[in-house]
Amino acid sequence: MAKRTDMGKKFVKRSGKGFDQIKDLKISNDALLILKKIIIVKNR
Repeated sequence: MAKRTDMGKKFVKRSGKGFDQIKDLKISNDALLILKKIIIVKNR
């Protein structure tokens, strides 16, 4: 497990921006799901 966490830290340091992009993608995916639900409700 220790090796894994070290690798994770190195990866985050190397691609801090990439990590933020992944977070943004997750957020946008959640937003899309919410929008889809709203659209489905409106279509009823």
